[in-house]
Amino acid sequence: MRKEKPLWVPNYYVDFNFIQPLVMKDAAARWTGGKDWFGIEWQYEPLTNASMVKPGTRRLSDITKWEEELEFPDLTKVDWEKDFKENYEGKLDKDRPTMFVIVNGLFERTADLTSFEDAFCYLIEEPEALEAVIEAGFDCWEGQDNSNDKKRTMELYGDRLVQSSNFVPEPDMPIEEARKVLEDWVETLGKKGRFMIWLNTTREPWLTEGSRIIYEASRKLYEKE
Repeated sequence: MRKEKPLWVPNYYVDFNFIQPLVMKDAAARWTGGKDWFGIEWQYEPLTNASMVKPGTRRLSDITKWEEELEFPDLTKVDWEKDFKENYEGKLDKDRPTMFVIVNGLFERTADLTSFEDAFCYLIEEPEALEAVIEAGFDCWEGQDNSNDKKRTMELYGDRLVQSSNFVPEPDMPIEEARKVLEDWVETLGKKGRFMIWLNTTREPWLTEGSRIIYEASRKLYEKE
């Protein structure tokens, strides 16, 4: 928030409160159907107890026309205080920042607004338009680690775009192998202080030992700078 270097690389499960308030139209639409924040129609599917974009829906005619055709949500019109008092007051750790889970990232949102086929094409054909969308207000991105060049993205956008990586250890992964992955992420992606790790497990010893590895490696990194 203050653009300062952190003391350590944040770890989702350890350092944050996680909530997904249904007062957010995005969350409600994805769960029970209806229109999300950008006017995309979602259709509820009883068999999965979730929703998908209604077939045939197209909210954006072309990525290059996003400024003309999209209306961004006015977050000041959401009664956050009322929702907090009714659903979360007294339930959240006051010593931790609270993270709102907004599931649709930059690629998924583009696909929902247009189509998956077009979203893939835009990544290749319209990189300037996608960068403009980032400039318009996307400030954090959890890109797939096995299909994106996270290091290059950090080099290009690390001063504007926080990145997070999702680490899911295999059941038989030795802790030393996990250490190599986590320490490499901290060293290569954490230098700009705009990086978080989702240590996506509640199993031991990976949760405790993995959290310790992230904390110790990043403290050493930031103490040197």
